[in-house]
Amino acid sequence: MDLKKIVVLVLSLVMVLSFTGCFNRGPAPEEDSDDSSHKPSKVGVSEKEDEKEDKKDDKKDKPATTNTGSTGSSSNSGNSASGGTDYDHPNGDYIYGDGYYEDANGVPILNWYDDMSAYEGAYIAVDGPVVDWYEDVNDSDIPLVLNLGVDSTDPFTFNVLIYPEDLDYFPWDPAYYYLYEDVRVYGTLTLYNGIYEIRVYDTDDIFIL
Repeated sequence: MDLKKIVVLVLSLVMVLSFTGCFNRGPAPEEDSDDSSHKPSKVGVSEKEDEKEDKKDDKKDKPATTNTGSTGSSSNSGNSASGGTDYDHPNGDYIYGDGYYEDANGVPILNWYDDMSAYEGAYIAVDGPVVDWYEDVNDSDIPLVLNLGVDSTDPFTFNVLIYPEDLDYFPWDPAYYYLYEDVRVYGTLTLYNGIYEIRVYDTDDIFIL
């Protein structure tokens, strides 16, 4: 057999073996798996971003918490603002948009010059400056009177009453201690001869602002 025939025969054999898979060129590369646990899909990422945005929207839409403390009297129902507090007073009071405000215990707070007709008989607090006082030392039944806002000659004054039997609960003379001071008094509001007044029993019922 000549050399040319041998070459042709070898080439033919090589071609046949290559088609039959005798020459293994290694495993074919694996295709990408559809298992999403290894690599998050773009759809999954988008869903997480949407969830974050939903949470942000929920916070924006959440209504503000309102103070629901008792006002101390059923006659005051409906006076607190339904929209919650606008801001907190430095004294710790809750101030509402309609001008009504109350302390941290839910007690309504009024200024000495406010219209108090809706609060007669209610336990409230009143703020105002002590501008004058009156005391009859010859009559033990007459209380010491502190005048808030204006003096006793003005019918629009507000009276703070301290009876003689309660003076022992004050470690100082209240007439001079509170004079010209801005005070807050707590007590049951009463009306006497057209003037509103509150009786205080000790230093827990009146303090300087």
